[in-house]
Amino acid sequence: NTNAPRHKPHHNRHREGAVFGAHDGSHGSYGSHDALPPGDPLRPQHTYFRNEGKAPTVVVDPNWAKQLMYPYEQEDYLTSINSMKQMHDQPLPFRLPFSGFAFNYVWVHKDGYVTFNKGLKSYAFPLSFPMVPDDTNVEEDPSIIAAFFAHQDIPSDVEGSGVYFRLIEVDKEVNLTLKQRLLDDFSTAMAASIGWEPKFAFIVTWKNMTFANRRRERDLKTNTYQMILATDEMQTFVMFNYEQISWVTHLDNYAGLNGPQAFAYEYSPFSQNPRVILLPKMGWGNGIEGRFYFTIDEELEPGACVNKELDPNLPDRMPLHTSTDYIIMLGGQELNFTGPCLTEDSNIICRFDVLKVKGRMLTNNIGACITPAVMYEESPESRKEFDVWVKEQEVVENLPVERRPEDPHLLTIEWQSDDLTWDDSARVSISLWGYSEKTDVYPHLTFLI
Repeated sequence: NTNAPRHKPHHNRHREGAVFGAHDGSHGSYGSHDALPPGDPLRPQHTYFRNEGKAPTVVVDPNWAKQLMYPYEQEDYLTSINSMKQMHDQPLPFRLPFSGFAFNYVWVHKDGYVTFNKGLKSYAFPLSFPMVPDDTNVEEDPSIIAAFFAHQDIPSDVEGSGVYFRLIEVDKEVNLTLKQRLLDDFSTAMAASIGWEPKFAFIVTWKNMTFANRRRERDLKTNTYQMILATDEMQTFVMFNYEQISWVTHLDNYAGLNGPQAFAYEYSPFSQNPRVILLPKMGWGNGIEGRFYFTIDEELEPGACVNKELDPNLPDRMPLHTSTDYIIMLGGQELNFTGPCLTEDSNIICRFDVLKVKGRMLTNNIGACITPAVMYEESPESRKEFDVWVKEQEVVENLPVERRPEDPHLLTIEWQSDDLTWDDSARVSISLWGYSEKTDVYPHLTFLI
């Protein structure tokens, strides 16, 4: 491929026949990494500092933590993708859960998406998933993840343009900067990923891609964006990074996913809409413009908040995505959620049954509330009574052979204060309560001491 980079690629806006940036336009003028422009993901200014004490720690340089794009280098360039061959097939040395299924093979496509099966031979826009194949012997309803699905070309007059792919096993990654960045970013990505750590990942970068069948006399416009899939072989998250979107072609710009068994998700209000050009200015994953997260292993949930002002046709009550599907009824848990976009001035109130508690903003995308004690009961039959005879059974609990009575003179109780309140001046009172379920509608707590 004549576009294969002979340098470490960097990011500038291009017009036909010229390169505009903070230098003379000569890619070859950079003789080393240090000569790359400030802020370039490939510039080795983002260092880690290791403390070799009893518990080694790695500290992220804050400049690196605010970088949008993950690094991609010459050895990541897919020379196999060109105008004649549009896909690169890649076996995966791990299990990747997606929409309830596990995959160990991926195809990277020139047109801004990855797929986990052979899909369709061709696609007609506007796209609408799921799709019914014409011939099931040679086609399948595609299992795809699309950052920017459009008919695209690799411009021959822009060196370094094309598709890049990097496979990562996190524990064995020798680039400590990249390793720690993956761990840090995904552990704070969205409400459902707090504290989560990936074991494997792959990075796909579409660099300076232009639209298909561009006339040579027209100005060259390019898009640069990235997809990072990370998994621990049980949960899977995907990150989209949009560095530059400077062209759209009618409705030919699908962003979303289509999984097995007719599972489809289109990312509204951006996909197949002129608003797709706003992606580099939105998202705010990890506090960074242009970054979006999704969890995709079972049900798909977005990690970016929804700004209803973008589309008046969106419903007034948008879906709320929480960090867990269940909570302890006695309360004291931090429940994270994603829904409407939050600001420092947002008045956040969470309601559990009839109880209301005040929440707080963690990021633009994530809010949090401490759950109260919720005394709620319900029969499995939704309070419907049935005249059913069940054979009587006796259950005898076998007590341990030896019981050791506890008679401590001192009982020490410890807790994480942030799990109870965010008020540093709050006083603590400790009491013992008994819990009972009677025939009343609501269970009872009885004060003991």
